[in-house]
Amino acid sequence: MTILLKNDPAIAKAHARYLAFTNDDQARMAYEARIAFQRDQLSREEAAKQQGLEQGIEQGKLEGKQETARNLKAIGMSIQHICQVTGLSVDEIEKL
Repeated sequence: MTILLKNDPAIAKAHARYLAFTNDDQARMAYEARIAFQRDQLSREEAAKQQGLEQGIEQGKLEGKQETARNLKAIGMSIQHICQVTGLSVDEIEKL
């Protein structure tokens, strides 16, 4: 490492800044707080994406059941049978 520091001024400068940074408690704490904030923010974003995906899947399932119920209703199947097939309530099917 000492050879690199002697032979390359850019590496020596970067190393000096690194040492100054790591020896500055306040700067290091601010850096660590920023990293923690960024991790928390990413975690919240991922949780929101997952929640949105789950809601979208549930909405898609409901729409699929409703479409099936409409089709079965159109061909004259009884509401009770449609309830058994789709899992929708009588009220939900009658509103379609």
